Amino acid sequence: DIKMLENVSELSQAFLNPRTGSPKEIECIRVDGASDEGPSHEEVQFWWTERHFKRPTIATIISARNSGSSHLNRVELQNGCLSLGHANLFIPSTIGGSCTDSNSNSGNVDAAKLAHNMDLATDVYISRVNGSPCGETTIHLYKGADSSKEQERRTHLLVYLKGSREKKKILSISHPSYYEEFKTICELQTRHKIKDLPTQYLFALICCLRQDCIHPVCRSGAYHPSSNVVQWWSKHYKL
Repeated sequence: DIKMLENVSELSQAFLNPRTGSPKEIECIRVDGASDEGPSHEEVQFWWTERHFKRPTIATIISARNSGSSHLNRVELQNGCLSLGHANLFIPSTIGGSCTDSNSNSGNVDAAKLAHNMDLATDVYISRVNGSPCGETTIHLYKGADSSKEQERRTHLLVYLKGSREKKKILSISHPSYYEEFKTICELQTRHKIKDLPTQYLFALICCLRQDCIHPVCRSGAYHPSSNVVQWWSKHYKL
């Protein structure tokens, strides 16, 4: 989704340095901290490390709110305003027709038809709720990105991260390109990860600035330990 949001004209400026117009040197991302995005989760750390590598930044910081402060979380406030926007809205799950497999009498759900209906329902929801008031502004809704490729990779990633030694060996033989990709990103994570942080709240990566590193920023030699960005990081995180 974050890749999709980068290409939305109204939001693209959030990812750019306002003075230079180039991508920001440091990315700070706030998350809710749930099981699918919490910075302590091994899989979550992998995906953010991959972004740190593919959209090169000198530092990437993922921070989560503490679990007892939902009332201070702007997302929770927005959810409350959104609930007013979709009050009394009903969208049938069969908006585009039955979701069952018409070629058999089993009554099984046809995955393609279900996906089509959910896609139509999403369009209707956005058309009705987009622009709902929230404080002094309005809520803007965007359709989520197609993550089918990432989902396919994820099945293999989970084997690499959590599978047995035997399953990992099978993965290296059956999908060598995936295996090497995962290995490369995990090695980069080990190299750039800032240790001794409260992992349930914070995950941070910073470039090592060594030219033998695979990260584009490190290899470019564009930064030096005395650069403003590195000095800022060292001052705030006492490295």
